[in-house]
Amino acid sequence: MTAGAQIVLTRDPARFAAGAAPALARLDGNLMATVLEAVMRGHYREQRPLFAYGHGACGTPLAAMRTPPWKLLVGELEANVAGELVRRWLAEDPQLPGVAGPPAAARAVASAWRAQTGGATRLAACEAMHTLTEVSDPPRPAAGASRRRAGLHAVDRPRQPDLQPHLRLHRLPALRRLGGARVHAQAVTSRSIPCNTRFAFGRSVI
Repeated sequence: MTAGAQIVLTRDPARFAAGAAPALARLDGNLMATVLEAVMRGHYREQRPLFAYGHGACGTPLAAMRTPPWKLLVGELEANVAGELVRRWLAEDPQLPGVAGPPAAARAVASAWRAQTGGATRLAACEAMHTLTEVSDPPRPAAGASRRRAGLHAVDRPRQPDLQPHLRLHRLPALRRLGGARVHAQAVTSRSIPCNTRFAFGRSVI
């Protein structure tokens, strides 16, 4: 093991919850925290979930878990501890079908699995999360002029101009709270953050 690193494997969800708390509190730990909550309520009991927690040599909190038959979930980790994590994990759970987690962590675990098993991996999916950075209120009064149609008032509105790809029009359910009232937004600005990469593991020699 890398000097200064520590990895603990357990099948006790309460012990994992306590030991992995710093890692689960990060954004990349959200999925694991959700699954762990289900485990703590008694789900997946027959699958005998396996957990790992600890830290890398630089102190980065580490967390990983698997509820068979699903892939191994990992959070951010120092690349130089991926090999030890995989080695320890395979001793308890040799039939890993794949890994899912932040891109760098998932790649490191997949690389370590290939090196230790002689198997092949393939990229199964890449996902991104969008974070809201700005909300623009709708124009008041609304653009256009009123006219009568079949006894009712209707509003002719000019066609919205094309916006940049990262803008979304008010037709999407983007809401903001203003003075206690929920108001539809005219546009929102968001940025994309790669948040989850999944590798599938093929046949290995172990």
